[in-house]
Amino acid sequence: MTLKQLFDELEQRWPGVGEKILRSSQVVLNLDYVDCDWSEREKKGEGIVIKAGDEVGIVPPA
Repeated sequence: MTLKQLFDELEQRWPGVGEKILRSSQVVLNLDYVDCDWSEREKKGEGIVIKAGDEVGIVPPA
């Protein structure tokens, strides 16, 4: 699964979560921050692959 697919799944389960929360949050994959380009909405997280056992964290703004 890509990070984009995860975001799409979260959006499907909780409509509006992308714009309200994910857009302003940082994303951590296995304790490393990853860059999600929210300026190109369709491509956000497209090249970031999440494998079985990976840990994904959503860090909201302070």
